[in-house]
Amino acid sequence: MTLDYSFSSELIQKLPIVSLWLYVNVSNPFPITSYKGMDSEVGSWNSLQAGIDNGFYPQFRTFTFGINAGLTKVKNEKK
Repeated sequence: MTLDYSFSSELIQKLPIVSLWLYVNVSNPFPITSYKGMDSEVGSWNSLQAGIDNGFYPQFRTFTFGINAGLTKVKNEKK
């Protein structure tokens, strides 16, 4: 799930940037399951152990925050 916001050029015109974008992303925010074990995403590469919950910890909830700023271009002055 991602939420982002891009600031308009009118709002950032006094700053030394040309664009500004903020975002937040969350992975696995809330599992929706009736599973009572530790990890509802039980899986295995071994087909004989597929679906067996060996008490692994559940998947992590991950939050990511970010800022993307476009810097102004510096003009080259010829002397």
